Amino acid sequence: MQRISFQVPLDDLSALMEVSQKLDISVGQVLRSAVKHELRRRHTTAKRTERADEQLLARLRALLAAPLAETTNWAEFNRALEAYGYEARASGGGLALYHRDAGAKICKFSELGFSYAGLVRLYGAAFPNHPQQKLAERYLGQSMEVIEPFGPTGTRPRPRA
Repeated sequence: MQRISFQVPLDDLSALMEVSQKLDISVGQVLRSAVKHELRRRHTTAKRTERADEQLLARLRALLAAPLAETTNWAEFNRALEAYGYEARASGGGLALYHRDAGAKICKFSELGFSYAGLVRLYGAAFPNHPQQKLAERYLGQSMEVIEPFGPTGTRPRPRA
């Protein structure tokens, strides 16, 4: 092991000392453990969900909101995207927006405010060739289901005796 020294604010040192006392270990052990944890976190290969840049999302929402609002089916939806150089592709249980020429994924449609479930209900069908056809069937079944929370019309609960 190598020795290092650094300065920390008094509040942080107090917190470190409190943690070390509670765990009955040295301040050095607390710091070594924290450094090891941070290095492991930074170098992990676990899949991370990466969100698109919020400014980019805002510009895309503004650009695509009106054209997509005028569409009534998936073919019109795709043509509206193509007019701006984009395309939709199935991605997991939803859709993602891709740059048509570069083929680069830009973001998920849900990040733009267009959920796959909402689009399926709007167009009455699954996205063409989407691998999760069962999702669309479920979304369409939910949208057509009639729920009567109060029972048949004209009936009242019996008064308690």
